[in-house]
Amino acid sequence: MEFFRIIAALSAGVLNTLLLSIGSMAVGLAGGTALMLAHQLAGPRGRRFLRGFIYIVQSIPSLVLIFMAMFGLPRIGVLLPPFLTVVICLGLVAAAYISEVLRGAIDSIDRAQWEAGLALGMSPRRVLWSVMLPQTWRLSVPGLINEFTSVLKASPFAYVAGVPEILKEAQAL
Repeated sequence: MEFFRIIAALSAGVLNTLLLSIGSMAVGLAGGTALMLAHQLAGPRGRRFLRGFIYIVQSIPSLVLIFMAMFGLPRIGVLLPPFLTVVICLGLVAAAYISEVLRGAIDSIDRAQWEAGLALGMSPRRVLWSVMLPQTWRLSVPGLINEFTSVLKASPFAYVAGVPEILKEAQAL
């Protein structure tokens, strides 16, 4: 009977780990896509600002960001559940990296694709949406898979926030 109790506890931890990783990746994909699109559509000052923001977010370790959110946000009156806090923190870091993966993918597409869309009478936003983004997603799949594994490896940091993921369940056992 002890064996089944252990398996049940570990299964709950695995489920929380997967939910953390998938939620963080969803936040990262949305944020990374928004950052990449903003970078593509912004002027020189906007691009400089976005590069600085991405650099700063990438420079902060995930664990430090979780600590800052767990202990800093309540001081300014923002109370979030630990699970949501960890998902947002890991998603923010993932968004910074994903935006660079997507930016690299879109920059690798031949400039002639952009010019062909404009020559067909499409607006620049339409070319970006209909011509460039589908190719960007196809080219960025390896980098996105790599980022998912990074998020999965960072999920044990949820332990410090009190989220019972697989590491916490294993230690409790």
